[in-house]
Amino acid sequence: RNNYEDLRACLISLSSQEIGPRYRLRLVVIDNGSSDGSSHRIQQEFPGYEYIFNEKNLGFARAVNQGIARFPDSDHFLLVNNDATLASDCLEKLLAAKADLAGPTIYYKNQPGKIWQSGGYFHKYKMGISIPLKNRTLENNQTRTAGFLSGCVLLVSRHALGIIDGFDDRFFFYGEDLDLCLRARAAGLKISYVAEASAWHNIEEVAKSRTNPFVLENLAFSFILVGRKHFPALAAYILFLFIFVYTPFRFYQIIKGGQNPKNILSWLRG
Repeated sequence: RNNYEDLRACLISLSSQEIGPRYRLRLVVIDNGSSDGSSHRIQQEFPGYEYIFNEKNLGFARAVNQGIARFPDSDHFLLVNNDATLASDCLEKLLAAKADLAGPTIYYKNQPGKIWQSGGYFHKYKMGISIPLKNRTLENNQTRTAGFLSGCVLLVSRHALGIIDGFDDRFFFYGEDLDLCLRARAAGLKISYVAEASAWHNIEEVAKSRTNPFVLENLAFSFILVGRKHFPALAAYILFLFIFVYTPFRFYQIIKGGQNPKNILSWLRG
């Protein structure tokens, strides 16, 4: 949405994927209400792709579900944020993992050797995700089972979608990938972090990237929705965490990131 340069780089990297004759790659660009004409400009440069133009921003989950519905005969779906790029062998390595959900090592675009996302784990009693390799460099790491994979770059099988039924579109922004992974894990599906597959995300450190009003409101909303959906018996405990642990922590991040302290109101509104 409204991001021509990143989207163009993303599509170039997807066009260069080396997956061999066994697979056929079909690409669909889903525009969530761009107002700057960026996606129509992309359409002129990449006329061979398919396009869905939404009149307004429908959110990540709902838009991805639109794309999945476009290809009812596909065996796999590679979900990619418009501000991500992939190594030419990324998709090949994800497919080779033969998992229901597979995700690569995702690095910061502006710090190419520094890890933003790798295979993570969800901890119920802190209602949060831990990424063991976050902000580190990759050293002698291998494919392994994970509890969480980022939706920024994520390969999902048709088999998995037949069991867990895609994304929950009540999640607008953030949390939809966690919800998907929690449902996949509960269903006994294979979730693999593929260390040797590489991608890069154009994102800043947390204190800057997650402290604007839009992000904070959606982070809070998704935090509560995940708790209510998956852990209803812990409702009081989750509310305690939200008020006395995560609200002070978000306020600290706002100050650290040089944002307006009033942004905490968006977190509370969410």
